[in-house]
Amino acid sequence: MNTALLAEYLALASTLRADSPGPDFRRANQLAYQLAMELDADLWRIVLRGIASGTVSDIWQAIFAAREISNARGKLTVADAVLHAPRVGAVMPHNGEPKVLHS
Repeated sequence: MNTALLAEYLALASTLRADSPGPDFRRANQLAYQLAMELDADLWRIVLRGIASGTVSDIWQAIFAAREISNARGKLTVADAVLHAPRVGAVMPHNGEPKVLHS
């Protein structure tokens, strides 16, 4: 599994908006085509659900599934997730609530 391509796709596809530049859409499509050919079918479906919902937790579920399928060491949970966004900084869950790490 090409984890770098999966990470790039999740980061790009989860931030696409109707007014995003054309090259962003072309790159997202290129990554989607490649990943659809390479990934386990169940993982690809999890990735699609994460992108379709647009929620951070669903995107992280795709990452968790990728780790399990690739036999990565250790298990991550949603408590290990992080999101970086403009004007927000980094946000991680903390006791069920978002916690801003930096801004």
